[in-house]
Amino acid sequence: MPYAPTAEIKDYIRLFGEAAANAVHKAGFDGVELHGANGYLPDQFLQDVSNKRTDEYGGSVENRARFMLEAMEAIVGAVGQKRAALRVSPWNTYNEVRMADPVPQFSYLVEQLKERFPDLAYIHVVSASAMGGEGPKDVSVSVRGLARHSRS
Repeated sequence: MPYAPTAEIKDYIRLFGEAAANAVHKAGFDGVELHGANGYLPDQFLQDVSNKRTDEYGGSVENRARFMLEAMEAIVGAVGQKRAALRVSPWNTYNEVRMADPVPQFSYLVEQLKERFPDLAYIHVVSASAMGGEGPKDVSVSVRGLARHSRS
């Protein structure tokens, strides 16, 4: 199956912002959380086991994070940082999406989120044991460890 063209990806990113605006400004939600976990579309771009693209949305850690960061930018642009959040699942095996070493990818993502959106409502990190996931071999790399690791 061929990969979606960049124009189509940009359209999906725009739709994330539109959906967030509708939820907050029309439906009265307090905020929105982008579901970037469990092998859902944003997670598929992030994970090297599912993202085999060779363009600006694949390959490197930075390129694989691009879709999620651009989706968050669209959401934040639509509703503001304090009403935007993100859910991720670095160690989850649900939907067969689990990198051998998620620390570099998710540390980069967290660092970029901190830099770009310092007032983001929250980052919801799914527990390593959720849905049959297995945590990191090095227990110092935990949910809190991602944030600490991203500072180095």
